[in-house]
Amino acid sequence: MKIAIFNVHNWERDYLQSANNGKYTLKMFDTYLTLDTVDLAKGCDAICIFTEDNASAPILDRLHALGVKYVALRSAGFNNIDVAHAKKIGYSHGASTRIFALCHCRVYGRCHACPKP
Repeated sequence: MKIAIFNVHNWERDYLQSANNGKYTLKMFDTYLTLDTVDLAKGCDAICIFTEDNASAPILDRLHALGVKYVALRSAGFNNIDVAHAKKIGYSHGASTRIFALCHCRVYGRCHACPKP
């Protein structure tokens, strides 16, 4: 699985690499997820975003068109995601198939309650 991680902070780079332990291919970007940067996710199965990233309807549509199957969060909140639109285009919210809260838990195998991709 290839994961595009947006808005990566210096303090979390080592943690993300260590937690991944070579399991997935990580593409880390310092930039926020926006309409101008969404195509950086091309070829990725999943993206991982933080609180300042934009997961509005147009961006979710583009991610869906790019074939991104999962949108994971590195935050407890999800006010930066258009949840209604995400559901409309086939993404699910919560411990389901496409959008998962707490990316560290879900993407890096720390939670046994979440389904595997």
